[in-house]
Amino acid sequence: EVCEKCGKEMVLKSGRNGQFLACSGYPDCKNTKSISVEAKISLTPCPECGGEISLKNSRRGPFWGCAGYPKCKFISKFEPTTLRCKESGCEGVLVQRTYRGKEVFECLKCKTRTLVEDMK
Repeated sequence: EVCEKCGKEMVLKSGRNGQFLACSGYPDCKNTKSISVEAKISLTPCPECGGEISLKNSRRGPFWGCAGYPKCKFISKFEPTTLRCKESGCEGVLVQRTYRGKEVFECLKCKTRTLVEDMK
């Protein structure tokens, strides 16, 4: 692959967040490019802006983030669902996760948990 900024060859490097491509013209050119490994995209749209949500990685681990960043700051450790919280005045998004060995839906806003079997 060729660097978009200077036209030199890109080389494979390893960093604390995994492998990435870096320009062989370093230090004159500091261009880098992340290597996309099968991007996981949620079928659920972003609850804040309606954009696409995909699984991303950081040094603190994987998380779901909106493609509209930096305008939209939505992030979640768990994949959001289309379900909304039923607590009065909340309307937060529910995520399905395991809590103390049981499958629950948890509101991202008010943190209320409901057993999955109670939602059916």
